[in-house]
Amino acid sequence: MLLQSVLVFVFMDRHYEFVTRRLAQATVQDISLLAGLYETYPHPNGYDAISDLARERLHRNVPVSPQRHGHHLRRPDLARADP
Repeated sequence: MLLQSVLVFVFMDRHYEFVTRRLAQATVQDISLLAGLYETYPHPNGYDAISDLARERLHRNVPVSPQRHGHHLRRPDLARADP
């Protein structure tokens, strides 16, 4: 019983570590894609399109807006958008 408990603990620990790493990579890739779109199409009409794309395709709420002294991508709310 003790050996089985240890094996389950090790398996679950590795599993959660793998899943956490994979979810973090996916989030970084989503943000990288949005930043690339923002840099490629910095036109003011594109702000809403990028936000809509993030919400509809990536299920992320990422507000994009111009800054007074240039453009910048506001810190994203990493929580999933409501479907």
